[in-house]
Amino acid sequence: MLIEAGYNIAFHCKVATPMLLQVHLRPELRTRLKVPEDFRLEPAVPFHTYIDSFGNICTRLTAPAGVLKLSNRFVIRDDGVPDTVPAKAQQADVENLPD
Repeated sequence: MLIEAGYNIAFHCKVATPMLLQVHLRPELRTRLKVPEDFRLEPAVPFHTYIDSFGNICTRLTAPAGVLKLSNRFVIRDDGVPDTVPAKAQQADVENLPD
């Protein structure tokens, strides 16, 4: 099955604001992309990405004062089988999560 997905997000910042975003697919899913991610920023601002210790792709930037729009579109292959959920998984309080 093919899934077309994406997002449109807008931030309104009163002053230039440093941001650390996790808005990309995880690296291990990239091999399943039929159409690659099309990540865009409006206005175009410099950014850089890196992979954190949990394997997430992180994007660091400074949003300018005003509105910053983020968007992404992609098509990914999926087998349609639901993800397994650990039977004894528990919700963790945010203040107890690791950095």
